This record gives sequence, C-alpha cells and structure tokens, in this order.
Amino acid sequence: MSSAETASHLKRRAANGELEARAVKSADAAEKGDSPAAADIKSQKSAASGKVIDLSATVSRSAPAAAAAAAAAAAAAAKARAAEDKAAAQAKAGDEKAAAKARANAEAAAAKAKLAEEKAAKEAEKAAYKAKAAEEAAAAKARAAAEKAAKEADKLAQAAKAAEERALRAAKEAEEHAANKLRAAKEAAQRADKAAAEAEARASPSTSEPEVAAAAQAEVATAAAGVAAAEADVAAAEAGVAGAPPAAAAEGAPRTVEGAAAEAGAEQGQKPKKRGAGFSLSPSGWTTRS
Repeated sequence: MSSAETASHLKRRAANGELEARAVKSADAAEKGDSPAAADIKSQKSAASGKVIDLSATVSRSAPAAAAAAAAAAAAAAKARAAEDKAAAQAKAGDEKAAAKARANAEAAAAKAKLAEEKAAKEAEKAAYKAKAAEEAAAAKARAAAEKAAKEADKLAQAAKAAEERALRAAKEAEEHAANKLRAAKEAAQRADKAAAEAEARASPSTSEPEVAAAAQAEVATAAAGVAAAEADVAAAEAGVAGAPPAAAAEGAPRTVEGAAAEAGAEQGQKPKKRGAGFSLSPSGWTTRS
C-alpha cells in the first residue's frame, strides 16, 4: 500500500470515527433527553398533553362536541410522543438522516397536537357559552313565573279587600235600617201612649173603669209589641241575618199589633178598640201603619 493510499485510508477512518462519535453523542443525548430538539418536543408534548387532559376532564361534562375535540387533542399528543420516541431511537442507532426526519415528524405531530388543543379549547368555550345561555334562560323563566305568581296573589288580595268592603257596607246599611225601624217603633209607642191618654179623656162617665183600663192596656200592649219587634230586628241585623223574621215572632209573639191587642183584651175580658198606630209583617220586614 502506497503512502497516498495509507493517508487516504486513515483519513476515511478518521472521518468515519468522527461520524461514529457524533452518532454516539447524539444517541446518548437523545437517550438522556438532553438534545435541544428532544427537549423542545418533550416540553411541547408535556404542555399539550397536560392541557388536553385538563380540558378533557372539564369539557367531557359539558358537551359531546367538546369531548370529541379533547379526545382528538389527546390522540394528537400521543402521536407526538410516539414520533419523539421514534426520533430518539433512530438518533441512538446513529442514523442522522432518519433521526432528522423523525424529529421533523415529531415537530409536525406537536403542531397538530397544538391545533387540536386550540380546537378543544374553542369547543369547551362554546359549550360553556351554551350552558350559560341555558342558565340565563332558566333564570328568566323562573323570574317570569315569580312575577306571574305575584300578580295572581295581588289580584286575590284585591278581590278579598273588595269583598271585605262590600261586607262592611252591607253591615252598615243593615245597622242603619234597624236603627230606622227602632226609631219608628219608638215614635209608634209615643203615639200609642198619646192615643191611650186621649181615649181615657174621651171615656164617658158611664164607661166603667175596667173598660178604660182594658183599652189603655191594649194600647200599651200594642206599643210594647212594636218596640219588641224593632229590637228583634236590630238584634237580627247585628247578627248578620237582616231580613229574617224577628226573634219575638219566632218565639210565638203576635205577628200583628191587632193580635197583641186581642190578647191583652182577652186577659181583661174586653174586646180591644182599634185605634192608634200598629205594626204588620211584610216581605221586606216589620212596617208601621196609622
């Protein structure tokens, strides 16, 4: 072997040794994870996978589309990890060309994982927006239902107030009606007393005292019956049963003044005289007549 051939051979061996040393160094760095490309890919992969896991845990509960996007992002992250592992293995084997191609594939996979992550984030945001819109719609429906219930309660309160006012007005009218009847009865009693006095004054000397007394008692009984009837009307009005028959009539009292006078005359053995004011029961209540 000539010196030139020997020099060329040594030069080739040195070059091969240098390539082998670089391959071993690259393989060691890839194995330890110290190469810049491996570190970059590893950091991107870790960030993407971590975010995707968080997104998948949150979004899967919100909407199917968001969950699908999160799953796609997770798959992209897995592909990025596989490409990284392949690049590290090829770098360890000393194939620089294959290692460079594997690194390029890993970077592309990391980019795809990032896009998938962004898509998953958008889907999660969309699902959150839909959930918020649904919540606001439910709150609006609840407010509308509460307002409707409040209006119904207000209507019921107004109706109850109107009914109470009508009842008070009816009670007041019944009280005034009973007071008018009582006043009429008192006036009738006064007229009866006056008529009895006039009858006694007009009695002739031949009229016996028992007859005069019977006539006076009849007039007094007439007035008393009228007063009792009026008081019964007042009691009925206070009890809320205006228009019902008086208590005195229900207990068997005479329903007309003539009946009361007849009973009073029967006690004295005389037929009462029909003079002065009297009372009668009409459909609208007790009324007076002269």
